[in-house]
Amino acid sequence: MVQSLVIAALALFHILSTIGWMGTAMFVVMVMTPTMLKLSPSSRVELVLALFPRLIKYVSVFATLTIVFGAILAFATVGGNMAAFGPSSPWGFRISVGAGLTLLAFIVAVGVVIPTLRKIIVVIEGMKQNPKDKPPAEMASLQNRLKLSSMTVLALLTIILVFMVAAARF
Repeated sequence: MVQSLVIAALALFHILSTIGWMGTAMFVVMVMTPTMLKLSPSSRVELVLALFPRLIKYVSVFATLTIVFGAILAFATVGGNMAAFGPSSPWGFRISVGAGLTLLAFIVAVGVVIPTLRKIIVVIEGMKQNPKDKPPAEMASLQNRLKLSSMTVLALLTIILVFMVAAARF
């Protein structure tokens, strides 16, 4: 009974943190990136300075919590039986593929998305100091990198969702 409650709580926290991570990725890809391309430089400055620090925090927290709660949940589910993660078990295969793709998504998020967000903040702060200057040429490159890396994370998270739902279902 207690073990079932612990697993249910871990599953809830894992799902909520995943929703936060995926929701943040969806916001960046579907709302923020297209909107930024249409804004004037002065509006873009305000948007970046208001949103990007929060995005960095949310991606960092939700991605980390997703992995932590997912790993604890997986080990609690199998009661420490590492053989359950083997490819001979359909559940183990699905969980292992999902976990591997999650680590890849985490690496892209932490290694590309977050540094790109930070670099855009630095460039924007420089633009704010010299508002009459045109945006630096690197800004378009940074926006493209942010768009592609965020789309990659979102695509990976969508594939991961399929594997995790399949693992939970079967």
